[in-house]
Amino acid sequence: MKHLPRITLLLWGLMIAGYVFLPEVVLRDAVQYPFVVLLSIFLPISLWLSVQDGKKLGVVILAGIFLANVALLVFALERNYTSWKTHERSAGKGIFPPIAGLLAGKKDAVRSQYAARYI
Repeated sequence: MKHLPRITLLLWGLMIAGYVFLPEVVLRDAVQYPFVVLLSIFLPISLWLSVQDGKKLGVVILAGIFLANVALLVFALERNYTSWKTHERSAGKGIFPPIAGLLAGKKDAVRSQYAARYI
């Protein structure tokens, strides 16, 4: 527990470095979400431990990272909610005309099956 604030700072630095240098690896769901959840758990605990130890610089750094983490999570939730609302508004308004054209045009069994599956 004593080294958790340092480990948290190291993990945060690795996450930022991963976003910059290896985004194709870090941005995968199997890597990104567990990493963010782990850091979201470690940050408040590390902040609390730093406050107890009286390390002012560590408290300031961890508090800044904690606020940035909360802001990023709120931003991600807002984007997901906006995307969901946009999708909800556009759902149920009919089918895409070119897809319907595949069914109405020249009878090609393969294209008709693709169009039917899509619809």
